[in-house]
Amino acid sequence: MAGCWRTDDEGQRMTTNQANTPYWVNQPALFGHPGRPPYAGAVGDTEGYTAADTQRWIEEPVKSSYRSPFERDRARVLHSAALRRLGAKTQVVSPAADDFARTRLTHSLEVAQVGRSLGRSLGCDPDVVDTACLAHDLGHPPFGHNGEKALDQCAAGIGGFEGNAQTLRLLTRLETKSFAPDGASAGLNLTRASLDAAIKYPWSLAQAPLRNGKPTSKFGVYADDAEVFAWVRHHASGHRVPIEGQVMDLSDDIAYSVHDVEDSIVATHHVAASGTAHNKAFEHGPKITSPTLQACRMLKKAAPTAFRRSKAAVFRYIFRFSWPGCDLYTPMAITAQHVSKLYGEQKALDNVSFSIGENEVVGFLGPNGAGKSTMMKILTCFVPPTTGEASVCGFDTRTQSMDVRRNVGYLPEHNPLYLDLYVREYLDFVAGIHRLKDRTNRVRKMVELVGLGREQHKRIGQLSKGYRQRVGLAQAMIHDPQVLILDEPTSGLDPNQLVEIRGVIKEIGRTKTVMLSTHIMQEVEAICDRVIIIDRGTLVADDKASTLRSGNTSQRSALEVEFDKAVQANVLLNISGVLQAKNGMGNKWILAHDSANDIRPAVFQFAVEKGLQVLGLQKSERGLEEVFKELTKK
Repeated sequence: MAGCWRTDDEGQRMTTNQANTPYWVNQPALFGHPGRPPYAGAVGDTEGYTAADTQRWIEEPVKSSYRSPFERDRARVLHSAALRRLGAKTQVVSPAADDFARTRLTHSLEVAQVGRSLGRSLGCDPDVVDTACLAHDLGHPPFGHNGEKALDQCAAGIGGFEGNAQTLRLLTRLETKSFAPDGASAGLNLTRASLDAAIKYPWSLAQAPLRNGKPTSKFGVYADDAEVFAWVRHHASGHRVPIEGQVMDLSDDIAYSVHDVEDSIVATHHVAASGTAHNKAFEHGPKITSPTLQACRMLKKAAPTAFRRSKAAVFRYIFRFSWPGCDLYTPMAITAQHVSKLYGEQKALDNVSFSIGENEVVGFLGPNGAGKSTMMKILTCFVPPTTGEASVCGFDTRTQSMDVRRNVGYLPEHNPLYLDLYVREYLDFVAGIHRLKDRTNRVRKMVELVGLGREQHKRIGQLSKGYRQRVGLAQAMIHDPQVLILDEPTSGLDPNQLVEIRGVIKEIGRTKTVMLSTHIMQEVEAICDRVIIIDRGTLVADDKASTLRSGNTSQRSALEVEFDKAVQANVLLNISGVLQAKNGMGNKWILAHDSANDIRPAVFQFAVEKGLQVLGLQKSERGLEEVFKELTKK
């Protein structure tokens, strides 16, 4: 998305050579202050951004490559004293107003969470957006806009005070990490892209644009900081804000919209009696949500395509704080966003995205080598994704793997069991690994749940494969996880064992999220709410099984009709819209037709003309196996 903000006067993206041209060449100095050449920045690269975007104001020694330049930017702001000081600055409700503290620090963390997700969905580098969100309030004083107005009045004789301009000064001067050769502070020395994203108003007070015929009082840079500002905005177009900065601004409004309602409830502005708190909150909806709606309108106007793609995500965040009876926000138990996995030159997964809600049983299908097991290993923290992000119960599989493991139960394709241990002994051992307090009671419950009562005192090596699978399910659930990931749980079982294990999984799915990989289509149709199909590492279908069977994946549909007399196939082909006629049993026929055309009136007209009676007429659904073959054919 760097091309959305690094543009020339015609709005075209600059080439790398153009973007590296020093700004003082053929570039008038801003504010009437002569500029000097900036210090050469450290040049790295990250996908979608140019070398100029990753450049720093002061050159730094080469760093290790395990973190991108933008990841380093985020870490610098996150560990800064300026961010910690936000903990002493009040938000809407004072820190002592309830049993939790709402400060500008907690608000900035909320904004960063929202912005990171929205930025990624819009194609931005999430660390650039995250950095801008964390930094957006650094320069703002306590007591909100009133405090800022008071400081502005005090500083009127020296150019005034503006929180956003103070943020730039903190990042580039006051919060010292790096120094120029002449000893001058370069602040945190962030990359050009991160600094540009953090500048909410890219102009000085003297260059402020007109709003309603008057210059706006908002500005993002003091005159004394013109030099670094000119370096940051090198080749930027006028007052245009980078899309990363727009996402930051929108995320700020979303966080306010959510928690202003929460604060008003805490402050007893809404009476939580007789279940009416949420109704009263919605009565104030236009006032509460107007900043967000205004920001949405701005984003829609500036980038309509991006807005359409992100609109659902925006409103999911708006209603993440929900009241009893409010079902506008559905939490996701599993989320994969643009996940790819490479093994050398082999691409096992290619930009796969999906989400699975709470208490949902989903079939995860694909031919051998499609990438099913790889995705399951990523979700269970056995291997990291090469690119993209995955989360389980809101925990990132890269950075919060221990939290993921506490919330997920995993049964791999090849069930790893200690065959010399007794069933209860093994389950007690697994419970000990999870440090469960009431191990004995938990083991007893698992034995009952999966039907191991008769076999619990046997060695695992003496059990049939069906009972071994039950032991595997019990160990996956022993720590009461919210999510179960089962890789081929019924592989190699006989028909009776299949029915038993299906019953167990269906019962589990009443209270858990289950992701099930299998090659048995009848199993999917029997127990799964939804089907996800991947082929050669790419997502090819994600829908309910009934929708897939109905023919929506193909341009053809089928109609099953039964007449009272025999009819020839070549005669049926004369019916308008019929593409193919296949005989079933007796006088039943399956008529293929274009999905866009309804041929039922033509079939009735045909029957009247031929003196036939229609004994049955219904849409013919394909089996899930046929759908699978169609979607994964080579």
